[in-house]
Amino acid sequence: MADVLLRAGVLLCTVALGYALKHAGLFGQTDYRIVSRIVLNVTLPAAVITSFSTATRDPSLFIIVPMGLGCCLAAFFLAMVYSRRMSREDRVFYMLNVPGYNIGCATLPFAQGFLGPTGVVATCMFDIGNAVMVSGGAYALTAAVTGKRSEPMARMVVKRLLSSALFDTYFIAFLLMVFQIRLPGPIVQFAQNAGAANTFLAMFMIGLMMEFPKTGDQLSRALHTLALRYGVAVVLALAAWFLLPMGVEVRRAIVLAVFSSISTLSPVFTDRLGGNAALAGMTNSVSIPISLLIMTGLLIAFGL
Repeated sequence: MADVLLRAGVLLCTVALGYALKHAGLFGQTDYRIVSRIVLNVTLPAAVITSFSTATRDPSLFIIVPMGLGCCLAAFFLAMVYSRRMSREDRVFYMLNVPGYNIGCATLPFAQGFLGPTGVVATCMFDIGNAVMVSGGAYALTAAVTGKRSEPMARMVVKRLLSSALFDTYFIAFLLMVFQIRLPGPIVQFAQNAGAANTFLAMFMIGLMMEFPKTGDQLSRALHTLALRYGVAVVLALAAWFLLPMGVEVRRAIVLAVFSSISTLSPVFTDRLGGNAALAGMTNSVSIPISLLIMTGLLIAFGL
């Protein structure tokens, strides 16, 4: 347990470092965008390539992709039903901030540090399905439900997915794994070098992004939303742990994934559809430390 606390503590201290340096004036309020571009377009895709390059082809892992999509859809439809009598602004907020997971930046570093190669690949598989929703699917469905859509839903989703470097990397790595195609050694070595920086940069970026509610009303609404979100996560985690006929490494990965913080794209899409973007940003920030602490507790419970 001491080793788990030490390694998880290092990750949490990296988050705290980013937060402290921002409030000390060394970084501006929007500097996280620069780090996020590096993470989402360089180090995170490199970490994915590294994970898949060392993974053995296991057809049983392919089912995790629709599981990731299914978990997001379940949370989305719950939010849709829950908010059915609310104003359009509130409906947009709930449907975009209850579903979707920030797995690449927040959960994958934990998987890299604790779950081993199989757990990392399982996490990436889950994130492929999750990416369908967070990169455009939830936005398109919310636009359709609330009556604000400027183009066909399928086209909107495909456009968003193809413009995501991370999703493109997942898709290519998945195909290479399916057809058992190995990348050339120099490419893998370069990916390993760049991917090694992902854990630190992703955690540091989260620290730069974090902001906490400034009023009691904001905090109350954020916590209310997160209570709904983590309530869904508890149900999904219990179902994954006790019902899935898969190895313990895979089940650990899925349980961690469903407790991930809110996707960083949720506030952006909330703003685009006329929802409360400020509240979405605050809720996103509050979800980060909560998810990190929950995942640390789960790792201790797993006995890793």
